[in-house]
Amino acid sequence: MLCGGPAYPATCRPEDVLATVRHNQMEYFYGDVLLRGKIPGYALRYFKDNGWKIQISPAEEEKLTHHCDFSAFPIITPGCVIRRILNKATKCSAIRSFPLIHGVGR
Repeated sequence: MLCGGPAYPATCRPEDVLATVRHNQMEYFYGDVLLRGKIPGYALRYFKDNGWKIQISPAEEEKLTHHCDFSAFPIITPGCVIRRILNKATKCSAIRSFPLIHGVGR
């Protein structure tokens, strides 16, 4: 389901900008599949990077090609995204999304 709205980086730090791009991509994953009729490359990479093995049969890929031509959704609310490294040794990080207030995140 399309949810939320576009996110903007809370700072100009490259890791916040990249985290925002990836956050927005996965926010629109459902809509991309619904309207384009295939699983986008960014989603396949996200699955691979997170160790998820997605198996899709040719028959399932064929079913995805029967997609919508139009999708309507209500007004959306933008937000901010910030990424912080929690543990450098384990490469554990956190991505936090919060409302945009007067163009500046809290």
